[in-house]
Amino acid sequence: MIVPIRLADEGKAKEMKRNLLWLFVLFLGPGLACNVGAGPADEPTAVRLDTPTATSAPTAAPTEVVIVPETATPTVIAARPPGSPAPAYSQKLTALGSWLIASWNEEASPIAVQAALAAVGWQTDPGQLVTADLTGDGRDEWLVSLCISGYQEDACQTSFGGEIMGELWVIGAAGILYQYGDRFDIAWQMAPVVLAVADMTGDGRADALIAATSCGAHTCYQHYLVLSAHYGQVANVLNPTSDELVDAWSEGTSISYSTYQLSSDDPPQIVLHGGLIGSAGAGIHRGYTEVWQWDGQAISYRDFWWDDSNYRFHRLYDANQAWYDSDWSLAQALYAQVIDDDSLEDIEWWDSSAGDVADATRQFAAFRLILLAVREGDLAKAAGWQNWLQENYGGRPLQQAAELLLDQYAQEANWPAACTAVTNFLLDFDEPLGPLHYMGYANPALEVEDVCPLD
Repeated sequence: MIVPIRLADEGKAKEMKRNLLWLFVLFLGPGLACNVGAGPADEPTAVRLDTPTATSAPTAAPTEVVIVPETATPTVIAARPPGSPAPAYSQKLTALGSWLIASWNEEASPIAVQAALAAVGWQTDPGQLVTADLTGDGRDEWLVSLCISGYQEDACQTSFGGEIMGELWVIGAAGILYQYGDRFDIAWQMAPVVLAVADMTGDGRADALIAATSCGAHTCYQHYLVLSAHYGQVANVLNPTSDELVDAWSEGTSISYSTYQLSSDDPPQIVLHGGLIGSAGAGIHRGYTEVWQWDGQAISYRDFWWDDSNYRFHRLYDANQAWYDSDWSLAQALYAQVIDDDSLEDIEWWDSSAGDVADATRQFAAFRLILLAVREGDLAKAAGWQNWLQENYGGRPLQQAAELLLDQYAQEANWPAACTAVTNFLLDFDEPLGPLHYMGYANPALEVEDVCPLD
């Protein structure tokens, strides 16, 4: 919850006023129209401070965290006179950090601080300053989203339709406890926003789910992190990495045009849904859901499922997912549906007809049904599906691979050896899986090694 803090006494109130005036003088200058958005329009993505009326004073009573739809309300800052030199932006950032730390130490009202930041162009919305006790020291830290240029030493830059570009700072007893820009390039994405504050690690302390949005030519992605002091310092604990040589975007998780929910579990699951891409090259694809949850050491990947679809090749992906989840009965039912269900839709893709896509999909499903029968020790069923392939797709690579599989397994009863032989056999063909090797970059690409997995 967001808790406004009283000024400790009248002297501090006067000092705060002087500091606010200093901030106005120091930072008032050139600027651009800034706008914010943390995801698709009309999605509930911002956590806002309740703003009092002009006659009300900050109160020590907790204020509810209110989730509201994003609104685009640009704030125009006075332009720099023509010919005047650009300010040293890095010096302004250093001064801003000092001012925020001093204001926090003086127990300034977060509402007043946010208003001052907005007045000079560092923020555009009350939801860009959220308070939460991440460290468990009894005082709320400030999570401050800031409009910061990554391209030039100048005032706030905008991109992707006017969203503010920048980062997020966490201000507390030790100064700046966390800076998003320390691990991520902020030059091409909008400032992270706080989506939710809850105990996501089960240690009794608040954690913050944040997201930063970046947009390309046709698609916007949200990159999710969870900031926590579980290990002492405030850091990301959602799919974390400490390897500085690894691309920072391997930390956390990114999903296009996504929304989030926290479950009622203890600690809660983070349920993310999205995945649609606006490019023709992505292919006929669908959204998906990811589930993340604390596992005792980090917030880790827990579950995944695709959105419903009536395309035959999508049903094949569902069957493959059931296989990798070791849900053998579901996998068998879905592979059989891929082959037998005439109500499923088939599409043409690039230079492949709808019939080509259907044939490739059915052959892959039949081969996997042979594997499932071998796993069950039912060699008669496996031979039945091999005969089906012979009758419908005789001479095709997967039909020949199925024959090789059963011959090898009959000789040695060794699954890995039989699958290795199949993979080596298929590698001699040019695209033995037909169009399944590439159905658009938003769909899984099926490779030769996927036909007969060793585990």
